[in-house]
Amino acid sequence: ISVDLIADAAVQPITIGGWEPTGVAKDALRALVRTYQNLADFLIWLVLYIIPVGAVIVLPLYFIIRGLRRWRRKRKVQEQ
Repeated sequence: ISVDLIADAAVQPITIGGWEPTGVAKDALRALVRTYQNLADFLIWLVLYIIPVGAVIVLPLYFIIRGLRRWRRKRKVQEQ
């Protein structure tokens, strides 16, 4: 005759995990490193993509507006 005793999972005592400051510190350090990585990624995108695309759009508009203003000033001076 053989008897196996198996504990019921519902009857098991409830255990609460302890606080581990080293785990919290590691998580905070990982978050800090990830933040700086994201900042570096953004700066790379800014320098290599956003500024050049913005320059292609903004610089022609700047020169067109500047030329129109000069043309209007010359026209006013000629009319007087």
